[in-house]
Amino acid sequence: LVTSEEDNLVSWIDLASREVAAQTETDLRPRHVEFTPNGREVWVAAEVGQKVQVIDLANKHVIETIDFAPPGVLAYKVLPCGIRFTSDGKTAVVALGRSDTIALIDTATRAVKGYVPVGGRPWHLAITPDDSRAIVANGASDDVSIIDLATMQVVQTIPAGKGPWGVALVP
Repeated sequence: LVTSEEDNLVSWIDLASREVAAQTETDLRPRHVEFTPNGREVWVAAEVGQKVQVIDLANKHVIETIDFAPPGVLAYKVLPCGIRFTSDGKTAVVALGRSDTIALIDTATRAVKGYVPVGGRPWHLAITPDDSRAIVANGASDDVSIIDLATMQVVQTIPAGKGPWGVALVP
């Protein structure tokens, strides 16, 4: 699965034939794709479109669109990028770029459970294996926010060098 931010497409690559098997049109500038733990859906962060789109893997069609409106944040700053799911698949955490927030989403209802203010320009994140915390890379503030997912609060901020972008955890 490959995103094309210029063409606003997700391309489904057949590895056996090494060809594009299908394409799904998305909203503007799809940046990140993440499969749900149950393997039935893929969630696409459409950065410039300011939303996440849910694609059904069986038919490769967009079945749901999730919009974001963090309180007190100008709409043009809401730029979804990184997406991660808790291991049970019940919660998605989405980094919202220049809004300086992350969103927690109930995956069953697609409703935003809440927003958490983090450092400057969060792009990517990881969730700890016990599903208790999210670690968020904040590119503009040069740090990482540790979020308690139960309380939806930042519990620690750690300096992380210039322009942190990605996060990976040892399983």
